[in-house]
Amino acid sequence: EGWVAAQSGAATGEGPRGNVIIHSFGPAGKLCAWAARQAGLQYLILEMNPDTVHRCAKAGEPIYYGDAIHGSLLEHYGIHTAKALIIAISDPVAVYGITQTARQLNEKLHIIARTRYQAEVDDLRKEGADEVVAEEFESAIEIFTRLLAFSLVPRNQITHLVEEVRAHNYEALRDLAGSDSGMVALRKHMP
Repeated sequence: EGWVAAQSGAATGEGPRGNVIIHSFGPAGKLCAWAARQAGLQYLILEMNPDTVHRCAKAGEPIYYGDAIHGSLLEHYGIHTAKALIIAISDPVAVYGITQTARQLNEKLHIIARTRYQAEVDDLRKEGADEVVAEEFESAIEIFTRLLAFSLVPRNQITHLVEEVRAHNYEALRDLAGSDSGMVALRKHMP
């Protein structure tokens, strides 16, 4: 099943369509839109700031005013046929509500949600998010990646450690007193 181009639903009263729906056009949403554009994916943006919507629409972005917590708005913009929903807002209550609403409307939808805290990851997954990006976790990864790069640890070893941490769904950072097998391997490469 390919990610076909979106079609206008003017005849049915539906709004524009996108295979990827991005909620919020802050820094994370802008980066997601840029990546979708670079990959040739059809996307649209839902934003609650009318000034941002006006300015970005004039610049050619497929951006529309609205809050994705409302199921009728998601239906209007094609949630039933969308492939992915990016929830890039920082309001935790809204992230939960949007995740629940979107999952109820489209069981096959791939939902990627942003949250500030690692402690919210499991709960958001229970609500229907397929992937959850915790800011504090990703910041920690970026910090240790830069520390290791500064310390001249080979890039492939750093990449391996990042993959190991992510593969264990943040468990490596939750239990810092646990196994240090990755660190033993890392020490062999330290200058």
